Amino acid sequence: MSEKITLSGVPETMLQTVYARAKETKTRGAITDNKAVEIIDRLDYDFSMADKDAAMHSGVIARTIVLDKLVKTYLAGHGGAVVVNIACGLDTRCYRMSDYSHWYNLDLPETIAVREKLLPESRKISQITMSAMDDWGGEIKGTSTDVLVIIEGLTMYLSESDVKRIFDVIAARFDRATVLVETMNPMVVKRFKEKSIEASKAKFTWGVKNGAALAALTGREAIDIDARIAEKAGCSIPEIFAKGGEAAFRALEREATAACGALSGKLLLTGGGVVKTPENYAALHQNGRIYQLLLPLELLPTDGRPLSQGADLAAMWAERAPLYERFRDAAIDNSGTVEQTAQAIWRDFCENSGH
Repeated sequence: MSEKITLSGVPETMLQTVYARAKETKTRGAITDNKAVEIIDRLDYDFSMADKDAAMHSGVIARTIVLDKLVKTYLAGHGGAVVVNIACGLDTRCYRMSDYSHWYNLDLPETIAVREKLLPESRKISQITMSAMDDWGGEIKGTSTDVLVIIEGLTMYLSESDVKRIFDVIAARFDRATVLVETMNPMVVKRFKEKSIEASKAKFTWGVKNGAALAALTGREAIDIDARIAEKAGCSIPEIFAKGGEAAFRALEREATAACGALSGKLLLTGGGVVKTPENYAALHQNGRIYQLLLPLELLPTDGRPLSQGADLAAMWAERAPLYERFRDAAIDNSGTVEQTAQAIWRDFCENSGH
């Protein structure tokens, strides 16, 4: 028997996305989502607009591939974790994954009403009828276990204050939480349109430019080691070199690296010369992974870098290359966009750090 569905606005977008997953499963097969196929076969809804929306289809399938891989990697390293899927819509990832102790799907009343008809609760899967901006943390049982929070296909429809509110709820409720959040670049929010999403009267409203902006928004601090050095010295990096030479700078760098490396939950940004002091390795590695960002020498910025200005960069690279290899956990191509670099780092971090 077919289910007649009547929705509008953001809740209606869940029908477009589940249709995209079902269509991909039945055609090209880049993903396999048999639950999505079952759902579409039961619905009485006009999917003609979604059927023509190639941009929407491609975006949904791409994020499904990426997030499926990230979630599977996380659960492989955190058996028995709790998963919270915010703004779940008709997402079916809970049926494609294993190794979790409980999976919570959270969404608005009109969405959960549809979900309960098509994807009812089970022993390990629960529905929470609340807004993502409500204080839903109390609905999750226990806080001592590892928690994975997934925010997919939501933030681009919210305001900045809404997004911050969600992260405030997460931070206040859980001791150990990892968040996988899909965001859009502000330029994409402004210029990109998906026909089937527009037809539902949902609008893209928010985006975030890069990882630093997201870190500021969520309260995750990014620490620039060189900035810390300049702040403590009371003068710029070039002035430190002019007054005391490289030795004076490296001594300050070693001190700042030791202090910042003892912190957890931070993103530490260093200059390339940090590898010249062996003691810095232990300081940087004690609470995380070390990433070397690779950029062609001709594209390297030299402003404010005393050793790089007027230097033979090729010779400097040859000298430091063995040190970089000794320090780094991974090398990341930094010749693309900020977003591409950040995504590459995050993928590696999830796959190798146990987070």
